[in-house]
Amino acid sequence: MEANYSVSWEIVKFQGWGLTQTRKRLILLAAAYVLEINLGLSHTDYDNRPGETLPKITPYTHSAEPDINRLKPYNTVGEV
Repeated sequence: MEANYSVSWEIVKFQGWGLTQTRKRLILLAAAYVLEINLGLSHTDYDNRPGETLPKITPYTHSAEPDINRLKPYNTVGEV
């Protein structure tokens, strides 16, 4: 049996978005289709419909090497 979900995941470092946390995090996005009651269609007509289109993970804005990557430098606890 196959579930009708769209799933996207990525392991990220929140440092890349300017936070002072160095731990890696798992971001998981998922969406399922909504089964609508429609007199002209049976349940099997919906079985192969994918879930919604998922957004992409936002690109990093900060880096350990800001000059090379043209991003802002990582923030430190002292700066915050």
